[in-house]
Amino acid sequence: MSTKTKNIVAITLFAVCTFLFCFFVFSAKTEKAFAEEKTVTGIEAAYVDDYILKGESLDDEKITLSLVYSDETTEELNLSGVNFYYLSTKIDDIASFVFSESGLKTLNITYKANEDITTTLNIYVANKFTITFDSHGGSGEMADAIYVDNVLFTVPVCEFASPNENMQFFGWAIGSVDETNIKTAGDTISITKNTTLYAMWEEKPHKTEFFVELLPNGADGESVRFEEVNSKFVLPDCPFKAPKDKFFVGYTVDGENILNVGTIVDVTQNMTLNAVWAESVIKAEVSVDDPAKQIAPYMLEAKNGNYSLEIKFGDYVLNFDKKAVQSFSGSLDNVALIFDIKTENFSSGIKGTQKELNISLDGSSVSDGTVIVSMPVEKKIPNGKTLKVFYVNDDNEAKLIESYVEDEKICFVTNHFSNFVVAYQNSQASVLPTWAIIVLVIVALLVVGISGFCIYFFGIQKKTFRDLKYLFRK
Repeated sequence: MSTKTKNIVAITLFAVCTFLFCFFVFSAKTEKAFAEEKTVTGIEAAYVDDYILKGESLDDEKITLSLVYSDETTEELNLSGVNFYYLSTKIDDIASFVFSESGLKTLNITYKANEDITTTLNIYVANKFTITFDSHGGSGEMADAIYVDNVLFTVPVCEFASPNENMQFFGWAIGSVDETNIKTAGDTISITKNTTLYAMWEEKPHKTEFFVELLPNGADGESVRFEEVNSKFVLPDCPFKAPKDKFFVGYTVDGENILNVGTIVDVTQNMTLNAVWAESVIKAEVSVDDPAKQIAPYMLEAKNGNYSLEIKFGDYVLNFDKKAVQSFSGSLDNVALIFDIKTENFSSGIKGTQKELNISLDGSSVSDGTVIVSMPVEKKIPNGKTLKVFYVNDDNEAKLIESYVEDEKICFVTNHFSNFVVAYQNSQASVLPTWAIIVLVIVALLVVGISGFCIYFFGIQKKTFRDLKYLFRK
């Protein structure tokens, strides 16, 4: 290898090493900036099945537990690392535990990390009932069906033969021979005891036939038409998807009288029925200037009707789901909304704080479900920043909670009320400081410049290292 070639190789290697050294230094700084202390913030618990039968022991293999970390990642947790409690009593062996009563039951779960982390696991304990079928004058046999009380039972097709050739089946009467509560094959029912379904028969009609059409009336879906309807028609379950924040009530022909599912209507001409919808959300607005901020009537109405609840307080909105509404404590005869907002003189000590909120219910509390709190974003979010929400406990310890920005509003999700802080935080794209980016660009330009000079000077001009030294002396 000639001296000139060696010089070219040496200078090129020096330039590459300089670039790699700078790259790894700044990569290490970036990686360090991204690294955050990872702590356990909660536990997620679930039971694989929708229910267990009363008197049967829990299947521990169907209980899933996951640790939730501060960076929103999760990790599967072994059951041996937690303690289970029911009605304040510790369960020594969860795999042999048996609920003696039916209904929705709650297990309390505790995990020892830096501090005790707790959560709850709701399990429905179901009763098992028998459904028998009575031919009610017909002939033949149908096997009994087994029913679990938290799963809707689908009414089967009638397998009985009619009493005579002039009679035909038109539906099942539930529990007693009563034509006001008729179900047809494919309908669903819910029962609370052993029940008998009675086959109902009618005389075969004349050949005159009409159609019955069901209209969605603002819901998702297209109209449904039943052709070749004879003298009687049993109103079916609603085939439409309910509009947002509404639920199905029944059908109407004239816009006034509501007909329930299962009602038998006499069809003597073509008939059109509209689906009827009702609000499923109780909406309330509390004046900012109202010192009482009384919300008890709305809470009581939502809880009694099994509705969700929306409370608007100026530009702030609190949305309680049905589970949260059902967890309202107290008699709900005198409940005031406490909603204090601070935009200066902050006490949390969190860098970038924009607001401090104190939210609570004076006279009640929320212990379950989900509450979504939304508020306006008054300022444009600076480049490289993002808005985050922190929960601050009584010891002034802050924990990052689920939040998101949508339609110029910052929203966060909680299942209890306390103190919250809205603060600017560095987005991932801004972890590398501006000065570091500038230096990195300068180093890269130097490396490219030196490499280009070497190629031109030694390769194209055919110069030697001695020529280079002469050039610099000159």
